[in-house]
Amino acid sequence: MLSHFIDIQLQAKDDRSSQFARLLSRLHGFKSKNSGHLIAVDFPEWQMAGPFMTSQAGNVLRVLGRQESLSAFMSKTGLLELLIEGGFTITGVREVPESPTGYVQVKRNYKISRYQDLLASPATIRYDQVEGEPSAAMKDLAVKLGMPVNLLVSMELIKSKLLEEQRNSVLIKLKSQSTDLRFTAFVMREPAEPSLSTPNLSSYGFSVDGSVIPTWLP
Repeated sequence: MLSHFIDIQLQAKDDRSSQFARLLSRLHGFKSKNSGHLIAVDFPEWQMAGPFMTSQAGNVLRVLGRQESLSAFMSKTGLLELLIEGGFTITGVREVPESPTGYVQVKRNYKISRYQDLLASPATIRYDQVEGEPSAAMKDLAVKLGMPVNLLVSMELIKSKLLEEQRNSVLIKLKSQSTDLRFTAFVMREPAEPSLSTPNLSSYGFSVDGSVIPTWLP
């Protein structure tokens, strides 16, 4: 179970994405070689998207796990040396509160890549079940573009969904330890119902298959 935690505070408020990426990449490397350690991550200062801003991850990365797992993570990844270099501060290993303020899912948002793939390959879009009558302006635009109007309507709907998912996510550019390739991960954080089940977690500490973790403010 996730009995203990550490909070890693980012000192610089600019370029937070690359700083989170450095920490998550070290966690990924550690878990890739030490798969027996159950470790989760949270962004306890996360701010939900509002009318005039996208979601913000805040300045704290929380790492949760057993006490021995967190101690091994800090000692085997050079995390303490990274902190000495500057840019981060870290709390000691502490016990998870008995009564957290809530539960969340911190996970990758795969909807974004699916929507992007659809827009990149319109031939794969099903558009035979579009509801309602397209507007005259939409029909005229479809004629100019040389495509079925229902396909154009479907593409506009997908674009709208894509923008909404991007607003509710934070982009972090990560590096895979297995392939040595960099990739873009959109991370989202959602409230969830309490659960005492052992969470299923990825090698980056993200929730998988609907798993939830406790949360509280730093």
